[in-house]
Amino acid sequence: MAEAAGSQGSAPAGPGRLPADVIDLTPWKVTLPEFDDKGHLLEIEQPGLASFRDEFFDLVDGDGVRFRCHHGAPTTSGSSNPRSELREMTADGKGLAGWSTTVGRHRLTVKGQVNRLTRVKPHVVIAQIHSNEHGGRKSRDISVFRLEGSELFVTDGDDSHAHLVTGSLDLGTRYEIGFDVANGVVSYTFNGARLPFTLKVEEGSCYFKAGNYLQSNPETAPSEVATEFAEVVVFELGMEHE
Repeated sequence: MAEAAGSQGSAPAGPGRLPADVIDLTPWKVTLPEFDDKGHLLEIEQPGLASFRDEFFDLVDGDGVRFRCHHGAPTTSGSSNPRSELREMTADGKGLAGWSTTVGRHRLTVKGQVNRLTRVKPHVVIAQIHSNEHGGRKSRDISVFRLEGSELFVTDGDDSHAHLVTGSLDLGTRYEIGFDVANGVVSYTFNGARLPFTLKVEEGSCYFKAGNYLQSNPETAPSEVATEFAEVVVFELGMEHE
């Protein structure tokens, strides 16, 4: 069931099972909208991620991983927006992933649903292709799936409305989204169908991200209350590199 803004969102699963029991988290790390004991934004990598859960990253109803993020929460140095989000690592989880759009084939599939959005600016990014080709100096979003209210878009860099995927993705509705990258072209799928939109891009040091990258902060939505949050659930997360 969808959660209306202002309600409490979904409850976490009981003790015992963990997010890592639902999703293979080996090639991922998670960034959360909270500080660690040294005052840095909290990031959990392997092997700790295999047994980790907290209020922003937990199992819901036994079959989904809940990513929760509040408006006005702490952010990374490269963004004004907070996130509860997975970042792709190498296959063994010991280093940062980095692949080229022109070499091999790279695919990400996410089955999930959005349970809740913030009120004033109800926007959230649920999956990304990102690049750090120039050592972070030109770090950028290559393309993302971005939900604004009930409208789902794929983006082209700073063009946040490059293609409208659907205008009727309601809260609590399950979806399947996907990126397929090969020969310098990004293709997209939605609920098993390939979209009539592709993106040509030649870029190295790319990686996937998935979860809840909230697009609301005190500057872009100053009238939003701090207790508002977005909630994204991921049921399945598949990644392939060939």
